[in-house]
Amino acid sequence: MDKPLISVIVPIYNVEKYLRRCIDSLVGQTYPNLEIVLVNDGSPDNCGEICDKYAQKNKNIKVLHQKNQGVSAARNNGVKISQGEYISFVDPDDFIPINSISRLYEALEKYHAPLVAGKRLEIYEGQEIHNGKLCEKELKTICYDTEEALRKVCYGTGISVVS
Repeated sequence: MDKPLISVIVPIYNVEKYLRRCIDSLVGQTYPNLEIVLVNDGSPDNCGEICDKYAQKNKNIKVLHQKNQGVSAARNNGVKISQGEYISFVDPDDFIPINSISRLYEALEKYHAPLVAGKRLEIYEGQEIHNGKLCEKELKTICYDTEEALRKVCYGTGISVVS
């Protein structure tokens, strides 16, 4: 059975310093059917050129260049051009472990969940990452019904969908 297409949308503005690391972490994912949508939100630095270079080398990357409209519009426009059955968002100054999308998809399937979220680890400039990678800890699974999940998202108590 083929796995469904998952679209990862990255809204990009003035993050040239971090962008390559973010995109590299997406390109290297173990999940086999991934679409990466890079939305250059009128960034004044070299982000647009970086996105275009990655798209030339990776057939699963789409780039949308738009006039600056803000992060919400960038995400929404990314959703409009995405083709995935599922959608994920990654901020352009973040990076994710190599198996993040696979693990989220496995949880989605196992629990027949309408929404899955992973825990984040904040790493600040100058902090060491062991062997160049994030330390992976056991995945702790917590299931919420729809009402409780919405409450946690809305009140910022346990589920963070945007940082």
